Amino acid sequence: MSICPQAPRHAYRHTEAAVTAALGPVSECFERFEKEPIASGSIAQIHRATYRGKEVAVKVRHPNVVQQILTDFTIMYARYMYIYIERCISRVNRYICLCIYICIYIYIYIYIYIYIYIYI
Repeated sequence: MSICPQAPRHAYRHTEAAVTAALGPVSECFERFEKEPIASGSIAQIHRATYRGKEVAVKVRHPNVVQQILTDFTIMYARYMYIYIERCISRVNRYICLCIYICIYIYIYIYIYIYIYIYI
C-alpha cells in the first residue's frame, strides 16, 4: 500500500514525539517501529510496528489537525448562522447582518481557541 500523493504527511520526528507523549519512548514500547508510514490521510498517518510479538498499526494524528478541524467547523457554523440570521431578519439592512455575522464568527473563533489552549 502506498501513500496517496495528495494526502498530507508529517515528519517522523512528529510521530516519535506523539507516540512518546502518549505511550513512552518508541524503542521501549515497540520491538520494531517503521519510520516510513504505510498510509496517510487528511487526519493521520499509519505506521507498522511490532508490539509484544504481534504486528500492529499505529495511527498518529498530523500536527495541528485538531485546531484545523475546529477552525473549519467554526467557519461552517458562522456561515450557517449568517444564512439563518439573514433569513430571519430579511427586512433589516444587509450591513447589519454582515456585522452580526462578523461578531458571531469572532465569538466562536475566540471560544474555540480558548478551548484548544485550556483542554488540548
